[in-house]
Amino acid sequence: MEQLTPHQLKALDIEHSISLSANAGSGKTFVLAKRYLEIAVKANVPLSRIAAITFTDKAAGELYARIARAIDEQINTTEDDKLRAKYEKLRRQLVSANISTIHSFCLNILRKFPVEADLDANFTPIDATMSQELLDLAVEELIKQKLEFEDDDDLKFLIRLFSSKSGLVRELQNLISHRKIVMKLSEELYHKNVDEIAEYFHSTFNEYLNLIINPVRDNLVNNLKAINDAVLDYKPDNEIALSVSPLLKDLVNADDAIEFIKLLGKVREEMFTKSNVVRKQGYLSAKERDGLEESIGIVERIIKELSEVQFDEEHQATERALAEIGKALIKLFDGAIELYDRRKKELGYLDYEDILIKTKQILELESVQKSLSEEFEYLMVDEYQDTNELQYQIFMPILDYLKKGNLFIVGDEKQSIYRFRDAELEVFSKTSRDIENKSGNDYLLTLPDSFRMYPGICLFTNVLFKRLFASPSELYNEVAHSDLICARQEKENGCVSIILAEKVGEFTEAELTAKQILKLITDKGAKLEWKDVAILVRRRIAFKELEKEFIKLNIPYNIIGGKGFYQRQSIYDIYNYFSFLLDAENDSALVGLLRSPFYSFSDLQLFEISLQKGFTFWDKLKTATGNDDKLKPVVKQLQENLSLAGEVDITLMLRKILSETDFISVLASRADGEQELANIEKMFSLTMNFTNQGFRTLYDYVNYLKDAINSQEDETQ
Repeated sequence: MEQLTPHQLKALDIEHSISLSANAGSGKTFVLAKRYLEIAVKANVPLSRIAAITFTDKAAGELYARIARAIDEQINTTEDDKLRAKYEKLRRQLVSANISTIHSFCLNILRKFPVEADLDANFTPIDATMSQELLDLAVEELIKQKLEFEDDDDLKFLIRLFSSKSGLVRELQNLISHRKIVMKLSEELYHKNVDEIAEYFHSTFNEYLNLIINPVRDNLVNNLKAINDAVLDYKPDNEIALSVSPLLKDLVNADDAIEFIKLLGKVREEMFTKSNVVRKQGYLSAKERDGLEESIGIVERIIKELSEVQFDEEHQATERALAEIGKALIKLFDGAIELYDRRKKELGYLDYEDILIKTKQILELESVQKSLSEEFEYLMVDEYQDTNELQYQIFMPILDYLKKGNLFIVGDEKQSIYRFRDAELEVFSKTSRDIENKSGNDYLLTLPDSFRMYPGICLFTNVLFKRLFASPSELYNEVAHSDLICARQEKENGCVSIILAEKVGEFTEAELTAKQILKLITDKGAKLEWKDVAILVRRRIAFKELEKEFIKLNIPYNIIGGKGFYQRQSIYDIYNYFSFLLDAENDSALVGLLRSPFYSFSDLQLFEISLQKGFTFWDKLKTATGNDDKLKPVVKQLQENLSLAGEVDITLMLRKILSETDFISVLASRADGEQELANIEKMFSLTMNFTNQGFRTLYDYVNYLKDAINSQEDETQ
């Protein structure tokens, strides 16, 4: 049985709400599972009154499995018959436990309150692909309507502004995909007149400029003065130093940030080169810099940062123009949202954003809030650094803003990487303050232990990141460093090696990495297997060279993430097959299909077929069967599938074309065969999900694959 560390033990206090900051590898899922069982067993709380919410389906599955294993362990080890019976009952009930993603949790709430949410009781949640299709239709319909029937001046202005209708469409789609932020801006700002909005822009710019400048202002001015005074000490008649002196006095007395930036610009022109380095020629020569190195380093760093701040002298006209553009866009946005929502309502659809927005809206109703507050006594939220304000406004009302029930949040601010999905790191801090106000500072806990790293690696990480995370700024959502504590029990110390080539260009990074892996595996003392080695890269492009070296040196590998799933050749081959089934005259699809592992035609064979009579390549292939009997089974198979394509379920068709060809066996025989088979399995799952989204045709499926190949590079293998 796993033992709890003192830090983990504190997190099992189920009498109070707790905010837990957990370092990577600190056993937070283990703690979540233990806390869940503490609540269910020791506090005797029914599972229906506990909700454990995670960020992804995978994480929810892992938490469920961890809780199930913990229960099984108790069933197998406890000697108390009554307690064992209790655990056995708990294990049976676990199948209906509230362990899910935030979207699944909210879906269950909406299914309980469809009337309050103004929803069809049989509503269907839709994925991003279906949502995008409806969005595209809504935007196109709105623009067509306004151009043909309303002669809308605002629309014409926006089309000119974004250079084309397609440019405006892209902008609208982007706004709608982040609509909760746009709707909030619309409510709080864009209902005002143009002058009020323009003034808001200016005052906000000023506010943030002050927040940027104030922390560095005194340090910058003092060091500028120290440098300039040193120049005057060497050369009292130095023209640059004499002209800078009054500017520095004005800089000290500058009333606001904008005036400060203007004056700093004049100082910069005098004292610094265009690359933001303190002038040597005519000002401070190299031999006169002794003792000033620190001041020079400080001012050059700050000046370089502040040089990014641009201030328009004609800001009033710019701010007013931005306000006018914003109001015109919001008006069009509102029209597109209205059409999009109407289409969804007609079809009984809800997209991911709707699920959260609708849940938040019904929680504003006292009856719903009261009902859910009585239903849920314990809320546990994992990966809380990836939540946002909207999710906060769902969790808190359920617990009546911590007046009832118990909240447990766990996450790591350093691991917040989903700002592009609207994650708001400040929500973690905000909720922690709420818990502190309710329960006290003793319930803001940390898990500094690391069960993943050996002592040597922990030490290296702490030394490096203590410097990288020094002086964090809340303005930029920076977080403070927290030391990792090695919690591994093995005697192995671990080490960090830096691989260097003796000569520049002698080896590529991929070659050095592959050679190092071989060295590790062949080292008799190391006793490592291939599965013990992992490689992390910053960008996918690095995988291409690594794969090449691994294949050359017979190093087996699996890629997790890496090259986008839809951009794999095997997925493109499937796309070609279905493109041909959709349109037999699509020559490029047919040639790609014949050349692929489905049929493995050589380039010579394809060239010989191209010489046959026929208008399309399909015609030429059928003609070629008269001279080559080996082609007849291929043509027969393709003809059969063409006749079935519009009638058979897409998933069944995919299964058929894979089972009747050598496609799978060819992929399996490759060096990365295991990876390829996993990708095909995933393709089945995605295809099944696609066909389950209402009525979908072969045309829809081919377009779905085409769009995914062209744009969804983030889909992992």
